[in-house]
Amino acid sequence: MSSNPLSDNNAAGGGARGLNDIDFLQLDRETQIRCVADGELPVPQATAMAQDESAQRGVAFERTLRTRVASVMSGGAAPSELRAAVEAMFATEAPESQGEDLPVRQPVTVGPAATRTHAFWSRRNVLTTLAAAAVVGLVATVGVFVRNATAPVPRIAATLVSFLEQEHAKCSTFGPYFDQKMIVRNEQDAAAYVAAILETPISTLDLQESGYSLAGAGRCHVPGDGASVHAIYSALKSVVKGQQEAAPVSVFLQVATDDTPLFKPGVCYEKPCGENLADRLAVWRSGDLIYYIYCPGAADGMPKQVLRSLGAPNGRVTLGA
Repeated sequence: MSSNPLSDNNAAGGGARGLNDIDFLQLDRETQIRCVADGELPVPQATAMAQDESAQRGVAFERTLRTRVASVMSGGAAPSELRAAVEAMFATEAPESQGEDLPVRQPVTVGPAATRTHAFWSRRNVLTTLAAAAVVGLVATVGVFVRNATAPVPRIAATLVSFLEQEHAKCSTFGPYFDQKMIVRNEQDAAAYVAAILETPISTLDLQESGYSLAGAGRCHVPGDGASVHAIYSALKSVVKGQQEAAPVSVFLQVATDDTPLFKPGVCYEKPCGENLADRLAVWRSGDLIYYIYCPGAADGMPKQVLRSLGAPNGRVTLGA
């Protein structure tokens, strides 16, 4: 059986706190329901309103609204200067509006005690208060949005992208350049070799379960001050794309330094590149290492198994070409 919000209010000690029977009866029905939602139901009115299903629904709605507004407003606070301006607005006595049969508004204190007076719940005061609250909430929300929207987006230099493209192209033919550069040809030796160059332990370079086998690994000169290596993988027979075997995939690892772009932790950045933007470059940071994965013909998306095997973050951001 569902709980009655009006009965719950009365049972919990929700008697008249600042509102007497006469004040309460002079309020319009919507304002009465708001008072009840705030726990200000006078005891003599409790029984009558508890039998009113419409009132029950109204109170339940108001309380749900308050809870949800509180949950979304619990983040960043409004700027102090805005709060001061709103408080000053409430502290200023306003003249009676022309054409309205309403008393002159007295200075208002924003807080629990102020909400328990008849004057506070007059229609003009309610609307003014809600408008001010909306302004505070809007500014706080916009402030958070602007901070997020203006957060720096990492810029991958065109010279870096070009270098990765060229190195992949020269090694993926498995000709003399590959033979000279890729001095390690198996996963076991490659892990130790790469860790020695980067001076950082490597979790794995084995992509067998993702359908790729290591063709070779060697020292590289990725632009930047950090030491770097390049590993290139050939697709196993089981990996096909359309009617063709999938193209080789390159993995570049580089030690991050002060000149490294600010890649946000937990995000894998993808960038279209190559001829006709048909290739894709994936980049992310893990500890002190930057991962660059070059995958030809991946305009429709990087191979997810490869990214997963290499520990790519779940977050995805696509950068402009």
